[in-house]
Amino acid sequence: ILKSSLNTWAQLLRTTDLVTHNKLIYANMGRTYQTSDEQLTVMKDIVTNNPSIFLDKLQIKMENVTGERVAKSTIWWEKHKHL
Repeated sequence: ILKSSLNTWAQLLRTTDLVTHNKLIYANMGRTYQTSDEQLTVMKDIVTNNPSIFLDKLQIKMENVTGERVAKSTIWWEKHKHL
């Protein structure tokens, strides 16, 4: 990285307090770290009806019901934490 590029970035950060010019660009990136109450309820219902369901199938069923995709790692974590 050029020192001038780093200085420009640092100056923008100090003046705008933003890492990017448009925060909306990164709004939907990354996984969700927690599930909503609705997602947790849906997960409990699905697992109650099919206790041996695989994570990928559970992920698809949850997305079909809630319209939101939840990462398998989050599903695994929530399943072991709440069920």
